[in-house]
Amino acid sequence: MFEIKRYEPSHEQAWNDFVARSKNGTFLFDRRFMDYHSDRFADSSLMILRKGRIYALLPANRVGDTLHSHQGLTYGGLLTDAKATAEGVMEAFGTLNAWLRNEGVRRVTYKAMPWIYHRLPAEEDLYALTQVCHARLLTREISSTILLQQPLRFTESRKSGLRKALREGLYMEESGDLAAFWQMLDDNLASRHHTHPVHSLDELRLLQGRFSQQIHLYLIYNKEKEPVGGTWVFDTGPHAIYRLDEGGKSAWCTRPALRRTDQPSLSRGYLSRLRQIDRGGRTCAQRASDIPKRRIRRTRRLLRHLRVGTITD
Repeated sequence: MFEIKRYEPSHEQAWNDFVARSKNGTFLFDRRFMDYHSDRFADSSLMILRKGRIYALLPANRVGDTLHSHQGLTYGGLLTDAKATAEGVMEAFGTLNAWLRNEGVRRVTYKAMPWIYHRLPAEEDLYALTQVCHARLLTREISSTILLQQPLRFTESRKSGLRKALREGLYMEESGDLAAFWQMLDDNLASRHHTHPVHSLDELRLLQGRFSQQIHLYLIYNKEKEPVGGTWVFDTGPHAIYRLDEGGKSAWCTRPALRRTDQPSLSRGYLSRLRQIDRGGRTCAQRASDIPKRRIRRTRRLLRHLRVGTITD
């Protein structure tokens, strides 16, 4: 017998503890991360209990009579631990559907968790969606994932790009200069897409401060030690790294061979504990306002080469 309970701030510790031991949760579901943009989304996250204990969590927000899981997160879906079974998840969805109808919810938009983030297989929800909810597929989104046990080979053009990078003296460092990154990002989005970052500089600093062990900033510098590119790295554990830029795309812009200091970097030692890398999209923050167009084109080509530079020789 399952019970549905609305998440409240008093449940924060219990919520976070379950996320930490779940088989498919990442720090993006930590309430310290989810709640940073609580002013933009009417949080309607739910806790599914069995015998008074948390069986599953559903990060969600509500807009009118529609429940979304969750519009403020890149991915969502039901979070479960190792005790969850297909039968239990199906029963939980049945109870959840009945509860939502009583609450006036007429539609649910469900974003399932990508399997690469699972610590243990956790796709019982996909079965329940079709067998219990009779869900209809609305859309699919695409991203790229690299299995580190099967690294990609460099093409000749990528090798040429790396040689050019070394000649240009570009190098990578982990940095705390979020202001420089955000300004490059804002300039880039304004010049290419006539828009601005979704997140403010203060929000980036807030998240970096709350999750200093999971979120890292890496910048690419030229010979004059000026930042010309960068990426914000979300380390979600041994299974994947998720990279985010504020244009809504993912990016990868590092190369151990370009290191010029002893500061931490994404070296082979760091990558050796990972199984997959989620590459996502293909955009990096680049300074566009004060670099000649020819230099910008060269830098963009370089950053495309650098995205897989940490994986193969």
